[in-house]
Amino acid sequence: MSGYGCDRELMDEISQLEELDCFPNYILPDNMAYSLSEQQQLQPNTSTFLDVPVQYWTPQNCVEWAKAICYQHSLDKLSVDIGALSNTSGSHLMQLSMQDFCLMLGDYYGQLFYREFQTLTNAYNVGV
Repeated sequence: MSGYGCDRELMDEISQLEELDCFPNYILPDNMAYSLSEQQQLQPNTSTFLDVPVQYWTPQNCVEWAKAICYQHSLDKLSVDIGALSNTSGSHLMQLSMQDFCLMLGDYYGQLFYREFQTLTNAYNVGV
């Protein structure tokens, strides 16, 4: 038995299904800190924050983005103060420095989220 209560045979079957690309990888043990509905919302093609230009993000979009970053980096969403983003907007995030992100989220997560935000805005050619 593994730490997730699955025996080796079951894990082998899951691996085979993954190889066939018919088993959603978001329900595997490494993302168990998220409910199934949260995992589905965090999949890139269903996240509403991607449908809105960053400068028009609402606080809800900012929180969705933060949850997606946690999911992408396999972070426990409870270890990051996502609530710190619940009173901000995309246009405000665009004005923040790395130091501002670190003050808001702590040094490690602040740097990570700042880099991810820069990558996102650069990918969409948004003037930051």
